[in-house]
Amino acid sequence: MAGTAQGKGAAGNGVTVRDAATGAITATVPPPKGVVEWSAITATNDQTLFYLAGGKPGQAEHKLYRLSLTSAGRLRGLDPVKGGKSDGHIRYIAASPDGRRVAYPVDAVRKGVRVKIDPKTPVLPIDPRKEPVPDKAPSLSPEEKARLGSPYGPVEIAVVDVVTGRREVFTSTATGLLESLSWSADGRRLAYSIGGSPDRGGIWVLDTGAGHDLLKASRRVPVQGLPVSPVLGADGTKLYVIVAQGKPSWTRVIEVDAATGRQLRVLREQKYVDNDWNSTWMFTQLDRDATGRYLMAVSRGYAHRVDLSTGRTSRIPFSGGVEPYSFAW
Repeated sequence: MAGTAQGKGAAGNGVTVRDAATGAITATVPPPKGVVEWSAITATNDQTLFYLAGGKPGQAEHKLYRLSLTSAGRLRGLDPVKGGKSDGHIRYIAASPDGRRVAYPVDAVRKGVRVKIDPKTPVLPIDPRKEPVPDKAPSLSPEEKARLGSPYGPVEIAVVDVVTGRREVFTSTATGLLESLSWSADGRRLAYSIGGSPDRGGIWVLDTGAGHDLLKASRRVPVQGLPVSPVLGADGTKLYVIVAQGKPSWTRVIEVDAATGRQLRVLREQKYVDNDWNSTWMFTQLDRDATGRYLMAVSRGYAHRVDLSTGRTSRIPFSGGVEPYSFAW
């Protein structure tokens, strides 16, 4: 099953459940009271269990919800998660494989300077060479910009135990924007990427059992090019990322050694074509299935399913050619 959050919860929109092989819709999920837009969705190893984040546009606080499906992909239930109130807008969430814990970035965008998100468009990676545009962008001198510093707050990750409601936060003093999260199969490590930070940007892997200082408990994975959307392989030894490489630029889905960053395979690639929706990457989202055999990458209205055992790919269209705001399978 694949769940896609399609932005605003209007009739016929919201969350759509699809067959991951054919793209056929098996269910649509109406938003609960108080939720106007879904901002993120994540899957677990149980193909009938997903988690969602949603709220109202501009709302100071998003909430987490548990989405339960039948084995046929029909809606069984949608319930709020115990302890699942966030510190702000949630752009990414990741559930541990057993579904016990949900991780998300603490909202690190400073008050008054927030990345505008159009609920009709997918969540796109932030170009690490660019800064977000303030809601009301004043004209600042170089001296004022230096005084104000980064528009981002500290990079931090919150992890909620959905059974007890206990919440732990991995903190840091580094500023930037945490852009994606992916759990290892044993539920101990989290891969993530940082954008908007000249000295801390890139791909990292957090050991959640090594203390709550985020960067001290993390190791950086050096990947050639401009990488985003890290996904840990099922055995934890490999990492899959979207990366911009070469001149002219190519957007590639690659497999790297999780310890060294050494590139092992190019699984899918597209030559970058200038457009008005992304200045760096052609692929915008990446996730793997519960078995660890398949990856799915999103690009220009299609999902590209990659069989990691053979390298073969197949293409699944989204309805109307519209990319999901967020997807998981």
